[in-house]
Amino acid sequence: VYADDPETATCVDAIHRWSSTGRFKTIKCEFDVKSVRHKYHGKVDCVARDTKTNRVCILDFKIKPKELDFNTAMQLAAYVTAYNEMNNFKLGSPDYCHEAVAIQIKYEPGVGAQVVEKRVKDLQSAERAFQCRHILYRLESARDPRMGFSDAWLFAHEAIVKQPTTA
Repeated sequence: VYADDPETATCVDAIHRWSSTGRFKTIKCEFDVKSVRHKYHGKVDCVARDTKTNRVCILDFKIKPKELDFNTAMQLAAYVTAYNEMNNFKLGSPDYCHEAVAIQIKYEPGVGAQVVEKRVKDLQSAERAFQCRHILYRLESARDPRMGFSDAWLFAHEAIVKQPTTA
């Protein structure tokens, strides 16, 4: 199908080889998650069960030549939180999502394509960082009254203090 585009064909072959290892058993793909509690939403690429650990994890596929950064970790942590919240999964549940993995497809001309799994090492810290960034965004944007905070929320009211007059 991708014979006209050797780069795409090489990347597709690499992801097929990776998926054929059977490391992850797909539960659900391409679906929206939403956190009512924290007021955000997103689209998850895949939720799967890791066949080595039997733990549920979010998989997010990235096609980037650069290294993944903390923004990716925060995004995945937010997906995990929203997924568990939407499904009302508690920590002891076998379906509780414990992990997040970025699946990066790297392509280098003349070298080929490879698939690299990058597990978020500290999901809790990444989730806290996401929450801080999200709150700051809401504070700064305030365009949508449902999502943002207004000056009325920040400051309850203006008080005018009259200075005593001297006679």
